[in-house]
Amino acid sequence: MRGHHTFHDGPAVSDVCFGYDGRAYESEWGAAWDISPKAKVYTLTHTTSQKTGTVREVQSLFQTGFERLSSGQLAELLGHRDQRVRYEAQRLLVDGKRIDAFT
Repeated sequence: MRGHHTFHDGPAVSDVCFGYDGRAYESEWGAAWDISPKAKVYTLTHTTSQKTGTVREVQSLFQTGFERLSSGQLAELLGHRDQRVRYEAQRLLVDGKRIDAFT
């Protein structure tokens, strides 16, 4: 992004999360932190970025699951650009005590 672009002006956003679909999700609870019928979830989409191979790859990995991947494939994913992919690969290698990926 270049320059200053206001995409949300008003209520305070309490949380931001990125989905596997390449979108950013923001939550806003209204005037207070109590349960409120005025609570909202905003979805931000950059359509050009959503069409990239990386977004499709991340979606596919999480849809099909990492458990089917070999230790070597998981070790390769430790260098992936998406932090969630790196974390999941690391978790499975550690939890499964798959030391063979590093020998």
